[in-house]
Amino acid sequence: MRNAMTTLLLDRRAHPRLKRAVVLTALLVGSLALPLTASAYTCRYRSTAPNGLALQVIKGNSNATIQVPVSNTAETGQTNIIDLSSYIECKNDIPQSYSDYMDLQQATTILSNNFDVKVKARSNEYSVPFSGNANILTLPRGGSGSYAPIPLQIYYYMKEIPGEKVAIKKGQTIGAIRAHHHSIPVEGDYIFTWNFVAANETIVTSGGCAINNGDAIEIDFGSVNQKQLSSTATTRSVSRYIPYKCRSNSVTMGIQLSLVADSPSFSSSLIKTSNSAIGIKTMRGGDALTPYNNAIHSTITQGMGGDNFTFSLLKQEGTTPSTGAFTGSATLIMSAD
Repeated sequence: MRNAMTTLLLDRRAHPRLKRAVVLTALLVGSLALPLTASAYTCRYRSTAPNGLALQVIKGNSNATIQVPVSNTAETGQTNIIDLSSYIECKNDIPQSYSDYMDLQQATTILSNNFDVKVKARSNEYSVPFSGNANILTLPRGGSGSYAPIPLQIYYYMKEIPGEKVAIKKGQTIGAIRAHHHSIPVEGDYIFTWNFVAANETIVTSGGCAINNGDAIEIDFGSVNQKQLSSTATTRSVSRYIPYKCRSNSVTMGIQLSLVADSPSFSSSLIKTSNSAIGIKTMRGGDALTPYNNAIHSTITQGMGGDNFTFSLLKQEGTTPSTGAFTGSATLIMSAD
């Protein structure tokens, strides 16, 4: 069952005696001294890494910052925040002589305990914040020497009742991991700290109920005469009743509804569309719902609720929008009031 986030579609449609160096792929914060030795343990960004960092390699201990997208859609159950295996892979450069080990020492996020945050190191799950020693990756002596992704994920379990809301800003640090590399035979220890920052603005919640039965809300404005659009008056609108339903009929509480969406350059209160001169206004009665900026209040009674919303087209002042189909998208977020 889909939880409190529902997509809103708005349409018109080396040698073993050498001292071992460690290589880490990362976007560095500050300076880094590189040992002039042969590399025997190498980490790098994977080919799918963002921002042109794919396959880049950096040597030595590091304090690194990695941009990660934060999802604004989720279903009840596990919701991933950070998946290190998507970004970094490592290899043992001298598998005939060494075994390499990487262990998790610390894991934190900005989310409170209401989010039931966990970290999985290999197949073992731990509560976050985590402090201890848990093996993440073992590259054994006699192995292939091929790159292997670091199998570590941080996630939380979405609850089936409206919960805490957290607004995340683009560039905000959302979590951090501290890992320790060592080898057998011993050839030096290395500490890696990875700080993860949000690549986008969004809102997350620790739980919620289904919006529109978990289905996309499709709004079709039909054929629109561009000359009839206004920058102030809502000349083309579509109204829609959107229901809310919890799994348990014992849920009776106040809720908030927030809107996650990009805005057009000419107005931060509208939903952006693929036509740069057109935006979409969202109303619930006399209350405007604007991206990231506010929330409307509603209620769930015995597991049920709903509101009537109106979606209206507005144009950029002083323009005549170009003709053709356009689309837009947004996400409604439910949280506890």
